Amino acid sequence: MRKGMLAMVMGILALAGCVSDPTWWTKPDMTHFDQDHSECAREANQAVYRSCMQARGYTETTPPNR
Repeated sequence: MRKGMLAMVMGILALAGCVSDPTWWTKPDMTHFDQDHSECAREANQAVYRSCMQARGYTETTPPNR
């Protein structure tokens, strides 16, 4: 169990380290965003994450100015 947790944390850190600008994912029906994000975020590779989210119908955008 500890190895799995360590792998998950390392994957999240690797993904976070790859992201330089904030990204928002949008689509008309955001009902399953949390589930979709969790399943796609299991991959540490940012390109794979993007492909996964796009395959689920999301569009990558930048956050609006606040």
